[in-house]
Amino acid sequence: MARFSLGFTNAGYLKEVYRLEKQELELLKEVGATLDVKNKSKYAKNIKYLNSYLKKYVDYLFKNEDKFPSGIEKTLYTLLTLRNKIERYGVNATNSIKNISKIPPGARVVIVIGPKLYFTSIIGERSREYFVCSYPSENPELNEIEWKNKKIKFYYSKKGDALYNFDSTVIEAYSKEDTGIIRVKHPKKFTKRQRRAYPRVHTNIPATITPATVTSKGKNWKIKIHDEREMSATIKDLSAGGFALNTNGVFEKNEYLKLSFPFLNNKTETLLVQVVRSGFDKGAEQNSVSVKIIKQQINTKINLLMYTFDYYPKEENKEPIEVAEAPEAPPAPPAD
Repeated sequence: MARFSLGFTNAGYLKEVYRLEKQELELLKEVGATLDVKNKSKYAKNIKYLNSYLKKYVDYLFKNEDKFPSGIEKTLYTLLTLRNKIERYGVNATNSIKNISKIPPGARVVIVIGPKLYFTSIIGERSREYFVCSYPSENPELNEIEWKNKKIKFYYSKKGDALYNFDSTVIEAYSKEDTGIIRVKHPKKFTKRQRRAYPRVHTNIPATITPATVTSKGKNWKIKIHDEREMSATIKDLSAGGFALNTNGVFEKNEYLKLSFPFLNNKTETLLVQVVRSGFDKGAEQNSVSVKIIKQQINTKINLLMYTFDYYPKEENKEPIEVAEAPEAPPAPPAD
């Protein structure tokens, strides 16, 4: 592993150091050199600028595929995982929380004390030096002596997929009626990242799902597909990590399914997924099923990432454009 700083401090971004693989660092250099990036400083500091060049490099790979004897698959996969890492951890500070007063009273947060998690909420009392949160006082382990000067971590989810992280220290903790109260030092630094491992895109793709039984795992997976139970479904949203489906079928948590659907260029993609939750979609009047991907071909992973990042090269219209002929000039009037 190597360290590579995107240097956000001078470009309106939070300073954050990412751990990138050696091949990812080499790819960043290769992209910059191949596309002849003029503004090297902006390329390294500005996420939007950087991502635009990664997208251009995808087009370059497809247009120059014949120059890569071993194929572009490995390079594409490295580029897309790098793009995903930047998307998840590199966030513009202008959209971040710079002050604890931006978190409204009553907001739900998660405070991490040692190895345990305790759900808390922000109470209205705040100043430049500290803010106050509630904690479950019914837990006998949470007493003032253990908590004072304790270093803690907070996680606050504002909306969407954004998650804000910050460190702090407990000033004091005490019980007030049925609620525990902690006074916490104002954090000096906030960082923001995306909760989801991969970006999610809303879709409306027809699919088929078939229950499956996994009889052996490891290097040699053995899977029995119950074809007689195949049923239709609709993919409502997808990511490179999982899907949300609507179907008339009823499935239990942890159940394995074979999922098949037409994707880019109408090619059928097939992968093994596992149910993580299920419910009922009143709007669609169907069961809703969320699944995570268990096994897939690397090409499928590449296609899913390219689709969610809108990196798939658009087909060019090669049909000649008809140009109307200019009308003939009218005859000159006779000379006097």
